Amino acid sequence: MRFLRVVSAGAVALVLGCSGTDAPIEYPDAVTADPNHYSVEFENEAVRLVRVRYGSGETSVMHHHPAYCVVIIQEQPVTFELPDGSVQDGPGGEPGALTCVDAEVHSPTNNGEGELDAILIEFKGRATRAG
Repeated sequence: MRFLRVVSAGAVALVLGCSGTDAPIEYPDAVTADPNHYSVEFENEAVRLVRVRYGSGETSVMHHHPAYCVVIIQEQPVTFELPDGSVQDGPGGEPGALTCVDAEVHSPTNNGEGELDAILIEFKGRATRAG
């Protein structure tokens, strides 16, 4: 499977380097805030793998993620509303693409005509993707 090859090279190195602490959080966790779009596929003391699915036009409530990597399974154009009201494009890429970002707070919207499907690899206790 193509996305597993991408994850194995990048994610394993990141998992082995996990350390650090989270900044104070004022928004709920994604899975707690929006279980209709986020579900836990695997969890241990270092990481949590979260399945993300948004139908066309669907949006979420404002929520937070620790530092994470996202593996795109089915890409759609996504925008993130930020706590200050600004809007930015979400990470994109072809199926199998791997993108890593620092901890963030946002409210995503699927602006595409199809379903967005992705896996998040959240790094527990990390605010940044760098070790």
